[in-house]
Amino acid sequence: MAEELGLERSMLSGGLVSSNRTSYSTFCSSTPVVQTIHSRVSGLLGAHPPWFGGYESLQVVRYRAGQKFLAHMDSVPGSAFQESVHNRVATCLIYLSSGFAGGETRFPCFGSGYTVTPELGKAVLWFNHRASDGSTLEPYAKHAGLEVLSGEKWVCTQWLKAGHYGSA
Repeated sequence: MAEELGLERSMLSGGLVSSNRTSYSTFCSSTPVVQTIHSRVSGLLGAHPPWFGGYESLQVVRYRAGQKFLAHMDSVPGSAFQESVHNRVATCLIYLSSGFAGGETRFPCFGSGYTVTPELGKAVLWFNHRASDGSTLEPYAKHAGLEVLSGEKWVCTQWLKAGHYGSA
């Protein structure tokens, strides 16, 4: 079934399959739906900030019972304004389904930890680098997709790039 939908085992950076990330995902090309998502993400930002360089391809992810993504960062130090696959200045996670248990998004470094309960249509936007210098990772951006206990969780992830990356 996953193959019929174009889903493949989700990977870590560098194309690594890992037990840290057990979902299935696919990337979407630029379509009217993707353009609408871009427009709404831009609306969350209020306008295109001066650092904005475009979007990576939208990723759609499916988690079934028992699947998760352990705590991780979406970018790497010093990369915010370099043209690389890791210069993800911001992340927008959009919940696409309901009717499942578990699957919360957890930010473990935010105080004693902060958990976002998924709700259909809810979006969470965070910055991966500190605004003060643009290269230091924001420690509060570390996050995890907790294990889905039952049902299927669907999300899409839109990473925002800096510089002259260009839109996907």
